[in-house]
Amino acid sequence: MEFPLYSLYLCIYKGYVMKKLIYTLAVNKEKREVDDAGIHEVTKQSWLHYCEKYDIDFYVIDKPQFDVGTPHWFRYFIFDLKPDYDRYLYIDSDIMVHWDSPDIFDYYNELEKLYVVRDNSGLSWVWESINAYKQLFEGIDLDWEKYFNSGVQLFDKSHKDLYQSFKQFYVDNSESIFAFQKQVRKGFDQTPFNYFNTYNNTDIHFMSERFNLVHMARKEILQNYYFIDMGWFWHFNGIPRDFQDGFIKQLWEKIKKNYVKTPDIDFLIESIGEDKDINSTTTSNKFKRDVWDFFKDFKNQICVEFGTHKGQTTKILSYRFKKVYTINIDEDSLTTAKKLNADVDNIEYVPFNLYSDDILDIKGASVFMIDAGHKYKHVVSDIDRCLSMITGDKCYIIFDDYGFNTQTDVKKAVDEYISSNKIKIVKEIGHQKGHDFGDMHLLDSEGLICEVVK
Repeated sequence: MEFPLYSLYLCIYKGYVMKKLIYTLAVNKEKREVDDAGIHEVTKQSWLHYCEKYDIDFYVIDKPQFDVGTPHWFRYFIFDLKPDYDRYLYIDSDIMVHWDSPDIFDYYNELEKLYVVRDNSGLSWVWESINAYKQLFEGIDLDWEKYFNSGVQLFDKSHKDLYQSFKQFYVDNSESIFAFQKQVRKGFDQTPFNYFNTYNNTDIHFMSERFNLVHMARKEILQNYYFIDMGWFWHFNGIPRDFQDGFIKQLWEKIKKNYVKTPDIDFLIESIGEDKDINSTTTSNKFKRDVWDFFKDFKNQICVEFGTHKGQTTKILSYRFKKVYTINIDEDSLTTAKKLNADVDNIEYVPFNLYSDDILDIKGASVFMIDAGHKYKHVVSDIDRCLSMITGDKCYIIFDDYGFNTQTDVKKAVDEYISSNKIKIVKEIGHQKGHDFGDMHLLDSEGLICEVVK
């Protein structure tokens, strides 16, 4: 079915839903320490999220399509490999997509246009490449102001002849092109494709640079992470391969939580990255899992946390409650927690001295977590403050560090309130009696969930 001059919306109006494909190259080259496939294993995670979000098929060219030359040229074999799509988007394997990027197929929806992004980050390189390849394209004048990067190409089935012709040009002249490129090393397929489109008077439309943010190191937006908010498609080109590989992996660890629809406890614990045997001042992973399991049906309720530390347990609470207020007198602690939970929008960070006579004006809370001061007087003060703030029929208090041999004041205070029938144990959580965390030993359970007795 052909769609001459029709827009995407007209096609949908007539009842035809276009088939869309995003594809990339991940063909390894010999003697390369950091290969494309290794980098692609990371970047593809962002594209799989993108394709699922917008109902787009994804395909990887991972095998050579011709026995001479470099893999750069294999992107033009797409109509031999996947001929049954209406629209195509090619992306280089070292491109990652922002988790909130719009659907590029909807953003640029006119057919019979080749959509690309200008590449003017290094004009000296562009100029030298244009002049070097001119001997292969005599009589064709390529305007440097219209030079584009080949790492992102948005096109449709009307461009089949163009891509097939360019592929055939490569096949027919591959040996001479390969020899020339070994000598010039400025452009591979990119500059020839620019020349080829100039020769064919292709209807080219330049997209926003947000859809191919190239040479980010040269633009001074890479290591300060400005690119995250500046662009939708981040192109990590123009940097050494070993740095590129390490940076992309490090970035993914930093942002991968944004590509998960509904994080589970395993994902959240992995993103936190510290258990109690590494950081004795946090709650254990077992403690976090038990809290997660117990409060699975509390999505419409409010939780108040006394003691923020790094915000690690705060993160777990934020995915179980409608709203979490975390209280700490140390603003540096709150700042650290904000960085860890930058992607979470239901946490309020409250700088407050819990051991002052001031009133903590938070209403509607039904669950409290006490993990602030560990001296007897502090724990007593925290429990009394919770009891004064309690609302609703059923309220709970979570206690950390209940059974440790180094924190016996916590157990002493909590046990007194249990004995006086002000609170009752609902569940022992975390590791149990006999477990060791280095020099710390559990004389009772790591934590408790208690219900307030009405």
